[in-house]
Amino acid sequence: MSFVNINDARMEGVERAERLLSGISGGADEAIKSAGQSVAAYMQSASVKAIQERYAIKAKNIRENELVRVRYSFWDGLSITINFTGRKIPLYRFNGTSPKQPGRREIVKAHVLKSTSPQPFYKSFIAKMQSGHIGIFKRESETRFPIEEKMGLSVPQMLSNDGVKEKISREAAAKFEEILEQKILDILNGRR
Repeated sequence: MSFVNINDARMEGVERAERLLSGISGGADEAIKSAGQSVAAYMQSASVKAIQERYAIKAKNIRENELVRVRYSFWDGLSITINFTGRKIPLYRFNGTSPKQPGRREIVKAHVLKSTSPQPFYKSFIAKMQSGHIGIFKRESETRFPIEEKMGLSVPQMLSNDGVKEKISREAAAKFEEILEQKILDILNGRR
């Protein structure tokens, strides 16, 4: 499990909202909560983009393999925590895997990081299971079975990279300030 957290305890925008909306009953809380909900949705999409900057994987494959839980805390300021959980993603789903079609007698190549080239996986093969699942497999012994599927990283593992996590947190804090400013203006102009 990996998480991204933003906390408004020291954000200037919160103090500004409280100051500007002090004359409107519940105005500051409404603006802060609304901005918090909007930034949570932004953080989910930003996490996919941040992962794709470092890892060779399509957004579709990230979203299919992640479980996202958003938790808000409005006591003593706003805190938004997004927990990412999920299983390891089959190596076959990462970009650069070859051959793309099961059953071809070629050396299997794959990689996880964008900064690396696909590496060969000797004595491995790509197969389509009866369930329709396609993966990279390797026999564990000289006999036909058992076989082991080669797996890449999970979404939490990709997000646990410090560079990825810091980027998302930094962008989310800036986006929160931007959204909060718009919510303040909306409330001041009577658009609640």
